[in-house]
Amino acid sequence: MDLVVGFERLDRDAVSSYAELRTDNTKTWWTANKARYDTAVRGPFEALGAELEPEFGAVKIFRPYRDVRFSADKTPYKLHIGMVTQVTVAHYLQLSEEGLMVGGGMYDVPPTALARFREAVDDPRSAEDLESLLGEPSSAGFELSRDDALKTSPRGYRAEVNLHGCTGDAASTPTTVAQGRTVHEVTSPDVT
Repeated sequence: MDLVVGFERLDRDAVSSYAELRTDNTKTWWTANKARYDTAVRGPFEALGAELEPEFGAVKIFRPYRDVRFSADKTPYKLHIGMVTQVTVAHYLQLSEEGLMVGGGMYDVPPTALARFREAVDDPRSAEDLESLLGEPSSAGFELSRDDALKTSPRGYRAEVNLHGCTGDAASTPTTVAQGRTVHEVTSPDVT
C-alpha cells in the first residue's frame, strides 16, 4: 500500500465492505478483500489519525481481528474500525456499516486519578459542579456510557450520590460519552 498523505474523506466503500463482511465473516472473504480494506478503510483512518496527532496526541488504530479465545462468537473480524487518542482523556472514532460514532471521556483511569474522581463525586459541592458539566454533553446529543458502572458504591463512599441520573455505583466510575450518526448523515452531499 502506498503511503497515505493527507486526509480527504472517509471512503463510502468502507461502509459497503463492512456490510459484505457481516454476511461473510470468513478468512476467505477477508483474504480476497484485504487490499480493499487497506485502501478504503484503514488508509483514510491512518491519514485522519496523522492529522489529529498534533492536537490530540498519539493515535491508536485498532486491529481488525477479534479476540475469539474466550468468546462464544467465533467470527474472526470486527465489523467496524476504531481509533483512539488518550493523553489526558480519550477521544474515540468508529466507522461501521451503521455509520460513524464519536466519543470521549475518561477510560482506563489510573488509580490515583480514579481516587481523585471519587473524592470529587463524594463531596456534595464538587459533585454539583460535575453534574452540571456532565449535562453539557447530554444537551449536545451525546449519551453517557454506564458500561463500566460498579454494582455497588466503592467502600468508604456514600451510596446516595446521584450524579446525572447515576446513583453512587455508576457515579463512582469515570464516564465516557458517545454520539452516533447514520451512514446517510455522514455521506450526504451536504456534509462538509
